[in-house]
This record gives sequence, structure tokens and C-alpha cells, in this order.
Amino acid sequence: MSLTFWKRSILLLFVLFIFWGCERNSSGPQPEGGSFVALQLVYGHPGGGAFDLTRRLAGVPPAPGRRSQSFPGLAKNNAAAAIDRAEVVFYDIGVDTATLYQNLQDPAIQQQVYELTLQTDPATFEEWIQYGASLLDVITRNRSRIERRADLAISQDRARGEFRLQEGYKAALLGFFESGQFVYLGDSEFFEATPEDTAYVTVYMYFTGPIGVSIQSPQDSFSTTERVVFVYGAAVGSGDLSGLTGVMVINDSISQQIAIDSAGFFNTAAILPRRTNTIEVTVIDSLSANVRASDMVTVFFTGNFPALRATLSWDGFGDLDLHMLNPAGQECYFLNPSIGGMVLDVDNMAGFGPENISVVSQVTGVYTVFVENFSGTTGLTATVKIFRYNQLSGHEELIDEQTHLFATPDPWDVGQYPL
Repeated sequence: MSLTFWKRSILLLFVLFIFWGCERNSSGPQPEGGSFVALQLVYGHPGGGAFDLTRRLAGVPPAPGRRSQSFPGLAKNNAAAAIDRAEVVFYDIGVDTATLYQNLQDPAIQQQVYELTLQTDPATFEEWIQYGASLLDVITRNRSRIERRADLAISQDRARGEFRLQEGYKAALLGFFESGQFVYLGDSEFFEATPEDTAYVTVYMYFTGPIGVSIQSPQDSFSTTERVVFVYGAAVGSGDLSGLTGVMVINDSISQQIAIDSAGFFNTAAILPRRTNTIEVTVIDSLSANVRASDMVTVFFTGNFPALRATLSWDGFGDLDLHMLNPAGQECYFLNPSIGGMVLDVDNMAGFGPENISVVSQVTGVYTVFVENFSGTTGLTATVKIFRYNQLSGHEELIDEQTHLFATPDPWDVGQYPL
């Protein structure tokens, strides 16, 4: 899973979800001067990926349904790569939840949070720590601070740490390192530290284990007259598959991210630019880019190439729409999928793309390409690639590639292309 995803996750967890449990018992442990916090790494739950703060009394079992078993080895089902360091950072929020909620209703603060997420692209754990501090400064009006940071002790199958925090509302950030390299990020919901009981932090992580990939359709050496083939198949693993990232590459050069569901299945479309085409799908584990698997098929195209085509893809869930105007001003898009010699081959409404418009009957003049953000989803980065048929080579050639970040839902004017 990419770090861009985690930036959005932190924003959602820090800003939108304020959660705390307050099971209190005067007979529980009562450390002086703050709360005692114990951290323990356990195996993840489906759909997880952040670490989740829970509160319970010392000696009281977890709530029914809560996973508590440890995961052997911290090494993803005996994969070669292993987590060998974990660091936690605790933030003191500095305000109570009522004040925090009131601050979050302020349009000025909402705008500052939005601008911060657009301007910040953390990569190292130090950058993530500063990003979290800056975000909390905005929503607490500079009342928050970094209270404590420390390494956890990793021994056999667990990462452990015991820390004392001052009373008040907190949030935490956790970084995992593999051979000295920062590879995974976790973040907590807000929690209340009180002297009445012990706060337990449970870390949920993705572990896919050894993985494999199978492209089920099209089959290898498939031949077709259609410009578009639908590609579906599955990733196979021994653990939770919801943390996988998928990439499809055509002819070793045309790549795009694809969606993989929690069961490991993928279903997308590939546009064929040559007579002989290779389609490769690679899945990558969210915890380590070193854990990946691929499958490849060859597809033969025996139909007619379009004179010009535009292909749109993007990096997340949301509905972007590709539009093309021919020299006569006729517009091809999802409501006019076949008009003026242009054909919308693929209309993707869920996310990632692709969408494709082909000029199958050429009109001399300039073609205009633009993209509408139909769902109004901001934060998506879109890519449009323009291909033109080369009669001498007998296949399509990439003549332009443009990218655009949808910071607002406004349309994106990609460019004009003569035929």
C-alpha cells in the first residue's frame, strides 16, 4: 500500500474520527503523575492497516471478537524480510474533545488542513512525525506537542514497550523498519490517558505471507480483433490480502495501478497498441516492496488500429470521465459513446481506470482532449496518454503523456492533437 494512502488515512483518523474508551475502576493501577501505556504487536484483522488504541482494565480480557494472538516471527509467514525495529511517537493533543470538535467545524481550519495535505508529501518517518505535528498544530490552534518518542523492544514474536504519559488526550504514530529502512506506518485514533487504568495499544498490520498471481483471462496466446481486452484474475496468499497494491504493465512500457479487493481479485481493461502484446500484472505486499509476485500473458491483436486514441488512468477510487472533441465540435464521452468517428471503448466508474476513446473514422483537423471529475473526488492524480497510428511501423506510438493532480473538481484540459 502506498504512503499516499497513509497520508489520507492519518488525515481521516486524526481529523474525522475522535474515539476514546473510558472503562475506569478505582481499584485498578493508579500510577502517579500520568498514565502507564503498554504496547504489544499482534496479528492484523481484515481491512486493518493502522494500529488501533483500545482501553481496558488491567487483567481484563479483550472484548469478544478482538484478535489478541501474536503473529509468529514478525516476518510475514517466514518471508526473508523481517521487521527489526519499531518506534512510537506520542502526541499530546493539548485540548479536550469538545474544543477539538469545535475547532474542526471552523472553515479556516478545514482550509488549512486541506492545504497542508496538498503541500506535504512525507517519505521518511521523521517527515511523517513532523507532518503529524503540523496537522495537530492546525486543528488544536498550536496547543499540541510531541510528548514522547521511543523504540519498542522486539523479541521473538512481539514488539513491546511500556511508557508513562501525562494525563490528557493523545494520539500516536508508529514506524516499522526493515534492515534500517522505513517500510510501514501506523497511526492511532485519539485516546484519553488517565491515572485510573492502563491503556493498551494494539497494533494491527497487514501480513499477506507468500503470494502468487494468476491471470485467468485472457489466456496466454489469446488472439482478438477487439482493441480492448478485459483482464481479471487473483492474487493468492496465506493471509489478509487487503493490503496488496496491483500494477498492470503492457509491453514493458505502459503501466497503471489497478484495484485489488480484499479477497485478492482484480478486474480491469487493457488497450492493445501492437500486433503482439504482453500483459503483466504484479502485486506488491504493503509491508515490504520486496515481497511481490507477477503473472504475464501474450495477446495477439488482429483488428484495425485507430488513427488516434486517448487513454485515461488515475491512482484511486473515484469517477473521472474522458472527453474528446473532433474538428467538427462533436463530443465523445459516456453519454455519446459513439459519435463523429470516435468511440468510447471503456468507461470506468469505480476507480483507477482505464478509460479509452479511439478515433476509428478520421476527420482531418485538431482533436481536443479533456477530463471531467464526475465524482468530484479531490486528491486524485490522473494520467492521459495519447497514441497515434504509425503506418510505417504498423503499430501505435505514444506521442504525448500528461499528468494532473485534481486539487479541485474543476475539469482538466489535456491538449489538442492534429490529424
